[in-house]
Amino acid sequence: MKVFFSAAEASSDTHAAEALKHLAKLCEKRGVELDAFGVGGVKLRAAGLRVLFPAEELLAMGFVEVVSRLPKIRRELRSLTESLNREKPDAA
Repeated sequence: MKVFFSAAEASSDTHAAEALKHLAKLCEKRGVELDAFGVGGVKLRAAGLRVLFPAEELLAMGFVEVVSRLPKIRRELRSLTESLNREKPDAA
């Protein structure tokens, strides 16, 4: 089973990591192979996420920081879209 996760800030990283841990246990119990991939922070990566790129690369605060990072953010989002089209997850 392929599952896409997107957790770009601290609290969503924490909740998604817990969800991934539970999902991994359930899949293991049922003999289903789990491939969890996407964007996540430290906790989600520690839970076993196959990272397309770290969530920290998307984080920006303030107008100047966001504007200065827009080209990189757009590239990462385009790459993410391409990955989703190629990987075709069963759930997100």
